[in-house]
Amino acid sequence: MLDFASSPIVNLTLWVLIGFSVIVWAIILLKSWEQWRLQRANRAYAKAFWSAPSLR
Repeated sequence: MLDFASSPIVNLTLWVLIGFSVIVWAIILLKSWEQWRLQRANRAYAKAFWSAPSLR
């Protein structure tokens, strides 16, 4: 696919870095989505908690 005039070690290093970059971005997106979901659930809980007539 990419044909660089360099040694196989350089090409391997490049592909490993690209692979890890993709993995890290996937983790960032998954964690962001998880935080968004938890924040939404926390808001719903807080609303129900503070609108309760008593703690019993």
